[in-house]
Amino acid sequence: MFDRLQDRTQAPYATLIYRKHEGNIEVQLTGSIFKYALLAAMLTSTSALAQDIELKAKDGSMTLKGQLLSFEDRNFTIRTSLGALVVSADDMDCVGEACPVMKPPAAEFRVTGAKTAGADLLPQLFDAYASSTDVTLQIGAHPEEGQLLIVNDSEDDPLANIQLVSTNSSAGLVDLLQGDAQMAVSTRPPRPTEADAFVKSGLGAIQSRDQEHVLALQSVVIIASPDNPIEAISDETAAKIFSGTIENWSEIGGPDAPIQIYVSDRESQSGEAFNSIVMAPQSQQVRPDAIIVDSDARLAQRVAADAFGIGFTSFGNAQDAKPLAITGSCNLRVAPSVFAVKSEEYPLTRRLTAYTTEGGTPDQLEGFFEFLTSDAAQETVADAGFVTQEITSTPLITQTNRLGSVILGTPGADAIARLQTMVVDMSDASQLSTAFRFIPGTNQLDARAFADLDRLAKHLQNGDFEGKIVKIASFADAAADPAQNLPLSAQRAAMIQTELLAIDPTLEQTVTFQATGYGDISPLTCGGTATGQHINSRVEIWVKDAINDSAN
Repeated sequence: MFDRLQDRTQAPYATLIYRKHEGNIEVQLTGSIFKYALLAAMLTSTSALAQDIELKAKDGSMTLKGQLLSFEDRNFTIRTSLGALVVSADDMDCVGEACPVMKPPAAEFRVTGAKTAGADLLPQLFDAYASSTDVTLQIGAHPEEGQLLIVNDSEDDPLANIQLVSTNSSAGLVDLLQGDAQMAVSTRPPRPTEADAFVKSGLGAIQSRDQEHVLALQSVVIIASPDNPIEAISDETAAKIFSGTIENWSEIGGPDAPIQIYVSDRESQSGEAFNSIVMAPQSQQVRPDAIIVDSDARLAQRVAADAFGIGFTSFGNAQDAKPLAITGSCNLRVAPSVFAVKSEEYPLTRRLTAYTTEGGTPDQLEGFFEFLTSDAAQETVADAGFVTQEITSTPLITQTNRLGSVILGTPGADAIARLQTMVVDMSDASQLSTAFRFIPGTNQLDARAFADLDRLAKHLQNGDFEGKIVKIASFADAAADPAQNLPLSAQRAAMIQTELLAIDPTLEQTVTFQATGYGDISPLTCGGTATGQHINSRVEIWVKDAINDSAN
């Protein structure tokens, strides 16, 4: 027979129910502060190790007193006059000398968005981040969807459980906006309407330095056979070729021969990038009879051996095939190179970016974002097949295309004079791949620019440029008001110098800064578009010896 008793405590929302049967007591705690029923057996002896503690509900609704018997899996087991109770540490605060040292519960957050970044790059970056600290990382399948990354501390206690779900850039930003994800990954910047939605929802400026973090750069290269006389192609023409609108090389000045198309699967890293960067902007799709090759390396081999073939590959995998330069409608031509991709001068380049909301970034992600600027992170980016943001350089002599852009633009005497000044200023100088750009339509640096400021400051601090002249050269897009371009570019050059000195005021003691605005004399791509404005409106960094400068 059961003897059923019920006792309601004075505290609201909490009920203590117990039943007695054959010397055992079944105890159930119910109420809004408890996540589940907790059961324990009546103990008949007192442990010499047990010490008194108090457990106070976090919402103040009740207090339990007893002897602490154990603390495992974030559950207290205490002896009371009613028996042994098991209580979740997530509901109660412990008071008393015997209280265990509490670790915060494992954070659980969700990351959604572009497959290229989420499925291919992020797991490797998180793994490298774990290796750089005293934590460990386990990667497996999530029981519901996507991948599960379990981050444990040095004592193998869980710090974070991260769910990675690959969707697309738009879906990731929607999830972030609606609170269904704590981080979104995207292969494109937020559209103005998307950015406005975050502001209106009180989630901050999505493109601010605290909420936008560039993970890596990605680029695709259009390739042809070395036997093909075609050296350059526009992205618009490329889309027409791969869609089948243009079928013969003679239509673009090549031999009278049908074009054979080689592609990667659209789900592959390079296939997805090509469709996103080249085909989608032209509202085109790859023709269905294109030859699908299962790897970038084999695709490049097939194209190199086919005098009338054309294909694409991820940057750096052209092998024996010939990479084609990309031209714009204004006849500016940019060949693919490490420098052109890093400086984002090469048109078929995109950023892989992580976004968070204001005040909604888990603590574990803060350290991860700081790690992104490290050498270890950049090595991981390269190993994963993407382009790093590490600083490289190239001399002015390699920039013949940009110097010719002024002539192609039929400039006036003033522009020619400014071009001559620029050439004199940059003679014997090398340009760094760091190029500071702005949020379109504003005078505000974009998020990559702030990360690059830190990178450049560290680069200048290492002593390699001691005693040299660091020229901060600013350029504007010709589509803007011509009367404002020169003063605007001068203002932006001064802004970069101010930002660098704010990071490290002692830089002026080791290098000589020269900030100059050159206006719109050196476009990198055709102006008058959002893309042109973003690429052409930039601040470059050039370095030269002081003795060469004085000689001029």
